[in-house]
Amino acid sequence: MKYLTGVFLLIVIFAINSKAQDTLYIYQSGEVVVKRAVSDIDSIIFYQPAIPETITDIEGNIYIVVTIGTQKWMAENLATTHLNDGTEIPSIINSTFPSYLYYNDDSVANAATYGVLYNWPAANSGNLCPSGWHVPTDAEWTVLTNYLGGLTVAGGKMKETGTAHWNSPNAGATNESGFSARPGGRFATGFANMGVEGNWWSSTEDSSSTAWMRLITSFMDDVSRSSNNKVFFLSVRCIED
Repeated sequence: MKYLTGVFLLIVIFAINSKAQDTLYIYQSGEVVVKRAVSDIDSIIFYQPAIPETITDIEGNIYIVVTIGTQKWMAENLATTHLNDGTEIPSIINSTFPSYLYYNDDSVANAATYGVLYNWPAANSGNLCPSGWHVPTDAEWTVLTNYLGGLTVAGGKMKETGTAHWNSPNAGATNESGFSARPGGRFATGFANMGVEGNWWSSTEDSSSTAWMRLITSFMDDVSRSSNNKVFFLSVRCIED
C-alpha cells in the first residue's frame, strides 16, 4: 500500500542545424526521446498528472483518498494492525475486544491487496482509523450510496473494474466513483468469499450482538445493507471526520 512518485528529468533544447532549420530535441534521463523539425510542430503542451491525495496510518501504510460528493473516503481497505495510539491489536477470534485476522492467515498474499479483516469491536473502538478519520456510521454509508444513485446501482459505481481481483463477471463495475472496492471476503466460522464479496463494517450497532455493514458482490451491481454478528471479521474503509 506504499506509493512512490517517480520524478523524471525532461529537457527541451532548440538547436540550429547546418541548414538553419530549428529542431526540437526532447531528452529524458539523458536520452533523446523526441526529435522533430519545429516547422512540423503546431503546439507544445506541458502536462503534469495530478498527484493523488493520500492518508497514512500509524504503521506507515499509505492509502489513496477519494472525494465522493461531500465525503472523503479511503480508496483502499484498511490494513493496520495497531490502533492509532500505537496499541497493538491482537490477532484472535473473539467478540468482546478489538482483534483482526489476515485472510487465510496469510499477510504476504492478501494484506497489501485486500487489507485486513476486523471484528466489530475493532471497528467501533473509535481509534482504528488514522487521526482525523473514523469508521463510517450506517448513516454515512447511506449518504454515499444515495449520492451514487441508491443501493440498486451504487455497487457497480463503487467496484474496481476488471477481474484481476473480482471474480467474473464483476457485474456492472465502472468504478466511476473512484471508491475502488475490492473483495476482501469475510470470516465467520471460517474464511470465505475472497474475490466474490466485499464486506465493510459501519460503526453503528443494530443490537447487542449485531451491527450494520455493507456488502458488494461480483455477480450484482447493487449494495446490500444488512446486519451481521459482531464476531464476524470484515473489511474496513475510513472516512474523514
